[in-house]
Amino acid sequence: MIRINSIKFKNTGFDKLPDKDVREKELNLMLLSKAAKLLKVDSMDIAELRIRKHSIDARKKPEIFDVYMVDVILKKGLNEEKVVKKSSCKNAQIVKDIVYRFPANRKEDALKKRNQEPIKPIIVGAGPGGLFCAYELALAGFSPIVIERGMDVDNRLKAVEDFWSGKELNPKGNVQFGEGGAGTFSDGKLNTMVKDKDGRGRECLSIFVKNGAPREIMYESKPHIGTDILRDVVKNMRKEITRRGGKFLFEITVTELILENGKVSGVKCDTGETFSSPVVVLAIGHSARDTFKMLFDSGIEMTPKAFAVGLRVEHPQEVINESQYGIGDPASLPPTPYKVTANLPSGRGVYSFCMCPGGYVVNASSEDKRLAVNGMSYSDRSGKNANSAIIVTISPEDYGNGEVLSGIEFQRKLEEKAYEIGSGKVPVEYFDDFKDGIRCLEDKTDDSSVLKSIEKHGKENRNKPCIKGEYEFSPVHRILPLELSKSIALGMESFGRMIKGFDSDEALFSGVESRTSSPVRIVRDENLEANGIMGLYPCGEGAGYAGGITSAAMDGMKIAEQISIHYNSGKTLYRNSMINKRKTLPSHEKEKLDIRISDKVFSLDAYKKARNILIFCGTNEEINTDIIIKDALSQGKNVYCPRITDKKNHNMVFARIKDLSELTVGAYRIREPISTGKDDIYKADKDTLMILPGLIFDNKGNRIGYGAGYYDRYLESLGDKSMVKAGICYHFQFADDMLDEYMNDNDENVQLVVTDKEIVKVE
Repeated sequence: MIRINSIKFKNTGFDKLPDKDVREKELNLMLLSKAAKLLKVDSMDIAELRIRKHSIDARKKPEIFDVYMVDVILKKGLNEEKVVKKSSCKNAQIVKDIVYRFPANRKEDALKKRNQEPIKPIIVGAGPGGLFCAYELALAGFSPIVIERGMDVDNRLKAVEDFWSGKELNPKGNVQFGEGGAGTFSDGKLNTMVKDKDGRGRECLSIFVKNGAPREIMYESKPHIGTDILRDVVKNMRKEITRRGGKFLFEITVTELILENGKVSGVKCDTGETFSSPVVVLAIGHSARDTFKMLFDSGIEMTPKAFAVGLRVEHPQEVINESQYGIGDPASLPPTPYKVTANLPSGRGVYSFCMCPGGYVVNASSEDKRLAVNGMSYSDRSGKNANSAIIVTISPEDYGNGEVLSGIEFQRKLEEKAYEIGSGKVPVEYFDDFKDGIRCLEDKTDDSSVLKSIEKHGKENRNKPCIKGEYEFSPVHRILPLELSKSIALGMESFGRMIKGFDSDEALFSGVESRTSSPVRIVRDENLEANGIMGLYPCGEGAGYAGGITSAAMDGMKIAEQISIHYNSGKTLYRNSMINKRKTLPSHEKEKLDIRISDKVFSLDAYKKARNILIFCGTNEEINTDIIIKDALSQGKNVYCPRITDKKNHNMVFARIKDLSELTVGAYRIREPISTGKDDIYKADKDTLMILPGLIFDNKGNRIGYGAGYYDRYLESLGDKSMVKAGICYHFQFADDMLDEYMNDNDENVQLVVTDKEIVKVE
């Protein structure tokens, strides 16, 4: 694959953008033409072009450029190295794409397995870390149980909006707790500083796209989703997890870990219920303060860590655009973000954090009579103001006495002060009053004149706050320790030299920004388990191993990988045992059984009446379906066999064949119909019998396949309720016990099971 960097197109910022689909089509044509010119090939020689990255270069404002990085795949027969060398293009290079691989059922992990009994991992918390951990485990055949103290996203949205409109705080449904975690009510930024040598970050973005996020996040240099889209994405992820056998329990809080001999064996909850499992993932989020106390009391090793506190600042988005782009209201450019940082003479650093272009400050409280704020944007970022946290890093030496949970107590005191100062509403203050207030505190003089100024300015025609939740003009300068407030004021003056108008008198402060990251870290070992506790996996932001949606999601994926390496899922154990049984079947015995099964298929009324037969092509270890295919063709039936069309997303079609010679080895080394370009693809029709493969069947028609879900997806997309489905297997593949506990919502049952000994009709 050839990667070309720095393909530039001028963007004036004044032009109105065309329709999105038209824009994408035009952009792809422009990039194709430019790439072909740079590589000195005909555009017809390019088989595929993928946008890898897009950024905006405004260094020479108001002359602005869209800058693209693209990956080019040439048509077969063209040598990439020769093309790049001949082109003399300095920005072109040969690259190998990093493809994420989840370590499911790898042979090299066989000796590391700890269990020979099925497990269902428990995941505590449905934020990005827990959600992505559950998602990957569900795809790998595990059936995770996700326990979330907050509400599902729909009920949570209602509870949050009620709170913002003036109703009481709901401890089970707020900006911090509930499905999707704190990120659900945020800007939905997906950029991360985490190195991505294993492809987790890109896979994370791909999962977001599969579940409803715009595909642009795959290449934008600063991708974001927005709270409105993110809500649907997390809901869709939950549906996929439950579809694959996972389970979500909302509004339930874990109150105790069950620990025995250095191992975890389950959890107890505030409902009185106990859930048992040798694997528990702690994806609790850093606002679960009572859970941290429980973990500390349980003897789980934790350490205090540095974090940051500060205030939210708001400016008119036009001011930021004008400074960054040279245009206040650009038509063909998005609302611009910013990032500012300053090192002060005191040695402290002040910087912006969680910047929300065209966004809102939100009341992000989660505890009664304690007030915290955060930033949030919708996908279009159309709010009047830009906001970001202006924060100062503090260490355990600043806030505590060495005790592990002292950072939490420091946060709580700040939040209590913010609640008191704002009379329960978000306290707001203009920057000129903030500076005057600091001077009074520094001089130890009365700040009553500042209070009058705050009241007066709040009534004037100044830039007004964009806040979700009730707010009140109040002495924000009183919330933080004086040294931190002074640091923020000095930082603002420094930022004013970077962004014109940043330190204007009408810049709006609100507070307190206290939940930037976890104040503790749960110590984990090389297996990613809590130090000294087998099976207990601290995960994500709350555990101290992430700092945003994407990094938390990536950490959740890492945890899922580790669990997959050390544990077998129930289905995996069942599958492996059956595969091994089938391998031991002598070839001469197999031939006899294949004939018996085929004869029983021929005796089925459904077979005799069928005009259409959909049938798999058996491998060496599976039943030889050639016997059935030949018979069906000799009777003039329409025979269709599967062909994989999308290996990544596990999709297939059934194409008609008229002779066994029309089959060729395809994906997974399985024979499939040769593609002619004029294939007869099966569509829902009457009098159809589908003959399905499977590793295990039961008398309820439950079926365990190989785990990829091709048949389940195909049948779901086909939606044909009249089709008769028959599974065929050797009799030892017919389960004595019911398979219900291994079944997912998307698993398609069969109406008949045919073995070498019997025909089972499912009731």
